[in-house]
Amino acid sequence: MGAPVTLRMREDTVCSGELLAVDADQTRLHIARLATPMGTYPHATVRSGDVLCVELDEQWRVARALPPDPFATAADAAAAAAEATRRRGDGAAAAEPGGTLAEAKRALAADFERQLGLSPQGDAEDDDANTEATTAEAAEEAAAEAAAKQPLVPGAWDPRRAETQKYWVQRYMLFSRFDDGVALDREGWFSVTPEVMAAHLAHRCRCDLIVDAFAGVGGNAIQFAFTCERVVAVDIDAERLRLAKHNATVYGVADRICFVHGDFLELAPRMRADVVFLSPPWGGPECAAALPCPASDTRMRHTGPLASAVHMHAHALASPGA
Repeated sequence: MGAPVTLRMREDTVCSGELLAVDADQTRLHIARLATPMGTYPHATVRSGDVLCVELDEQWRVARALPPDPFATAADAAAAAAEATRRRGDGAAAAEPGGTLAEAKRALAADFERQLGLSPQGDAEDDDANTEATTAEAAEEAAAEAAAKQPLVPGAWDPRRAETQKYWVQRYMLFSRFDDGVALDREGWFSVTPEVMAAHLAHRCRCDLIVDAFAGVGGNAIQFAFTCERVVAVDIDAERLRLAKHNATVYGVADRICFVHGDFLELAPRMRADVVFLSPPWGGPECAAALPCPASDTRMRHTGPLASAVHMHAHALASPGA
């Protein structure tokens, strides 16, 4: 049973759940029943870098005593025993009405006096140095925030806009190396295949030469490059294809991918490959407001330009001596 907790995220979202544990490096929080704007997850691991504030609804206590430090010396053990005795004394004082609260108020007041230079121990030079350091840190944070709002490469989309914010929250599911410089355009944010799924598809499509007919920003093509000898990434949008090449460079596989700008429906009859992977754009959020299509229209038809192109390509692959 964890402690009830509220997480205020960098994406201006608020999540809640039960805090189970924090890793030793304080980089990940293990949360049970994590309620997010996108749904509730039974168990989740949250990166502390994505969290602005952690609010505990009650005091979080260690469930059981920690094991002894195997490298502790006798002096360390004595100091630990003295600290435990002091804590027990504090617990007894807490039994007195307002005892611990009064001590906390005095400590807080002393801390404020020290920060304001009212304490005899306060040194003006130290205060000036602290002020300068704080100002410098604030300037660095402001510069970093301003830089984060600028696209890393031409054509990149700022995903923190309202229409793509929910995809921004899932950015590490789309690209695990997102922080290394991955860039997507608007359509790429809601069209790219999540990395785990793309890796699974790449394993199933392992071959010498594969064509990614609708490469987009490169989510599938990058994973194909890890399992196939050569990858041909085709996309009708030149800007999006440049983003795909940029992302492939981030993953170190750009040299294994041939990027082709063109319409796959026109190129397919002249292409040869072991596998052709088809994952056309689904249309984006605008389709959610569209009227539902009849059931007959949702089935794959065996007519039309896309099917004809695929049939011609398959026939060329299967024809002896092609």
